[in-house]
Amino acid sequence: METITHLNIKVEGTPFQVVQQLEIRHNVNDHATAVIAGEVECGLAQDYLKRIDERSMVRITTTAEGQPSILFCGVVANVGVQMMSEYALLTLTLRSM
Repeated sequence: METITHLNIKVEGTPFQVVQQLEIRHNVNDHATAVIAGEVECGLAQDYLKRIDERSMVRITTTAEGQPSILFCGVVANVGVQMMSEYALLTLTLRSM
């Protein structure tokens, strides 16, 4: 069984270039949530903010062998952007449907 790392995580529906942080939580009788943060080109981050809304679907998958391919699928509940000197740090809070 291969370990899940930032190298084998893909985030469909977002312009992430590098995933820096991923946390997925699921409590009994509650929606699952995921918080994912990563590097994005500054221009792409601005464009993404203009077109994202509460119906925007994001799917987190992995190519790690022996692991489930779909780690999370949900909609955007919150978004944050921190502009750095050479990239933007995009943080998404996702909620399962």
